Amino acid sequence: MLAAPISSCRALSPAAAAAAKTTRRRRMAVSASAWRTRREEAVGRMPRLAHREVMLAVAGEAEARLGERLLPSEVPADVKWFENAAGDAVGSVDVRRGAPGSSIAFMLDAWFHRDLPGSGAIDITALIINLTGVTDAPHLVMEFIQGTPTSLIVLLDLLPRRDLPLHPAYIDRYYAATSLDARGRQGFADRVPQSRPYVSPSLLIRSLWSPAAVVADIQCGEGGEETLEGIVCGQVASTAMDVLGVWLEHCAGGEEMEMDKTERERIVARDRKVSATELELNLAANLPRMFDADVSDRVVAEIRKAFVAHREVARALASQAEARLGARLLPSAVPPDVAEFRAGAGNAVGSLDVRRGAPGSTIDFTFQSSLHCKVPNGAIDITTLLLFLNASTDAPHFLMELIQGSPTSIVVILDLIPRKDLALHPEYIEKYYENTQVDKLREKIEELPQTRLYRSQSLFVRSAWSPTAILVSIDCGQGGECTLEEIVRGQLATVAKELLQIWLDSCADHASEMEEAERESMIKRDQIVRSKSIEVDLTSNLPRMFDQDVANRVIAEIRKAFGVQDV
Repeated sequence: MLAAPISSCRALSPAAAAAAKTTRRRRMAVSASAWRTRREEAVGRMPRLAHREVMLAVAGEAEARLGERLLPSEVPADVKWFENAAGDAVGSVDVRRGAPGSSIAFMLDAWFHRDLPGSGAIDITALIINLTGVTDAPHLVMEFIQGTPTSLIVLLDLLPRRDLPLHPAYIDRYYAATSLDARGRQGFADRVPQSRPYVSPSLLIRSLWSPAAVVADIQCGEGGEETLEGIVCGQVASTAMDVLGVWLEHCAGGEEMEMDKTERERIVARDRKVSATELELNLAANLPRMFDADVSDRVVAEIRKAFVAHREVARALASQAEARLGARLLPSAVPPDVAEFRAGAGNAVGSLDVRRGAPGSTIDFTFQSSLHCKVPNGAIDITTLLLFLNASTDAPHFLMELIQGSPTSIVVILDLIPRKDLALHPEYIEKYYENTQVDKLREKIEELPQTRLYRSQSLFVRSAWSPTAILVSIDCGQGGECTLEEIVRGQLATVAKELLQIWLDSCADHASEMEEAERESMIKRDQIVRSKSIEVDLTSNLPRMFDQDVANRVIAEIRKAFGVQDV
C-alpha cells in the first residue's frame, strides 16, 4: 500500500483531528508537488477542494512511479486552461501519452468547475490511465463529483478489459489475489458510514465497472462540510492511494502478455468501444452544458486524441504477424539502449525491436520502430513495421509506415515490396498482386475524400514500390482530429490488417525455386534497396531528431538487422 489506512476524523479529539488533518495535507502536498509545478497556473485558478488535492497527490504519485514511460504533455494552452464566456465555468485537461515501447497508452487528468444559479457549484475531478493492447491488465479510473458542500460521488476502479464471467482467472489475478475488494470497496464502506452505493443512471456505464469498484455517494447532511473534508482527506485519500498501489504493482508493469490474435483484437476492440462510450456519455453530452460550444468542442477533440493513437494499429499488426509466425521468429536481441532511446534534451523518444527468423524459415527479420519528436508547432510521430523474407523465396516483403505530423493529417505507406524486375516477370505480378487482389485495398483507401496521393521526394524510393502500393496523405482539415482518428481506427486499420493477412497467406510460407543467377540478382536487389532505405530515411533524418551519438547507435543496430555494412 502507498498510504497507511487513516482513521475517521470523527474518532479523534478536535485537537488530534486538526493535527492529523494538517499532517495529511502536508503529505498530499509533497506527493503532488512535482505534478503541481507543471500545472500550477491551471490548478491555482481553480477553487481549492479537498478531493482535488487528493487527485493531485494520486496523479503525482502515478507520474513519479511511471517516470520515463510517460511522454511530456503536448496539450495546447487553451485546453490546459479554459473558461466560458460568462466566466462562471473553468476547466483544465492534461494528457501525457505513453512512450514508445511502453504499456502505457495515456494518462489523462481533468478538472471542471461550474457555478450554479444561487450559491452552489458542481466540481468534477478525473484521472484515467489507460494501457495498450500489449497487455490485458485493467485500466485505472478515478472520478470525484461534488454537487454540494456536504456531498461527494466517488468512483475508484480498475476497469476490466475482458468479459469477466468468461474469464474467472482474470478476476482472481487482478481483483481477488490483490485483495482489492477488501482494500477498496468493502473497506471504504466499512470505514465511511456516511456513504451509500451510487447508481449511475446509465446502464451501459454501470456495466463497465468491476465488481470491486468503489462507487459511493457520500452524504454528510446539513452542516457537514468539515465532516466531508475529513472523510476526503482521510478515508478517500487512503483508499485512492491503495487502488493506485494495486494498479501500479499488478497492472502497469509493462510486460507483454501472450495472447492469440483473436484475444488481442477483442481487447483492442473492447477498449475502443469503452472509450467511445466514455466520450459520448461523460464528455460530449455534458461539457456543452458547462461550457460554450466552441470550448467544449476543442476540449473533447483533445481528449479524443488521447483515447486513440495510430501506434495501436501498428502494434495490432505486429501482434498478428508474431502470432502467425510463432517459432519461426527468434527472441529479440536488441540492446536496451536501442530498444528504447531518447534525445538528451528530452524532446524526442524512440523504440526499436528486431526479431530475426529462425534457421530454416523463410523469415529474414521483422522490424518495428516508433519515433516521437516534439517540434515548435507540435510533434511528429513515425511508426514503421517491416517484415523481410530471406533468399529462400522471391516473395515480396511487407512494409507499413505511418507518419503523423499534425493532429489532422497522416502519411500512409502500405506495400508488398517487389523483389524482381516486374517488367521482366509478369508472372510475378500475376502471382503476388493480381491473384491476391491487393489493388482493391488500395482503392478502398484512395476513394476516401480526405486522401490525396503521396509522393516521396526520393526518385529511388518511388521506384522500389509496387504498382499496388498504398501511398496517400490523409488530411482532414482544421478541426478534423476526430475524423482522422475514425479513419485510422476504421478503414486504415482494416486495410492494413487485410494486406498483412494476404502477405502471411501468400508470401511468408512459400519457398521458391530459382536459378543461382536469379537468386544472386534478387539478393543484390534486396541489399541495394535496404542500403538506400537506411541512407534516405535514417542517416539523414535521425540526427535531426536525436543526438548524434544516439542516432549513430540506433542506425548501427538497424544496419546489423538489414545486413548492410557501413559505407
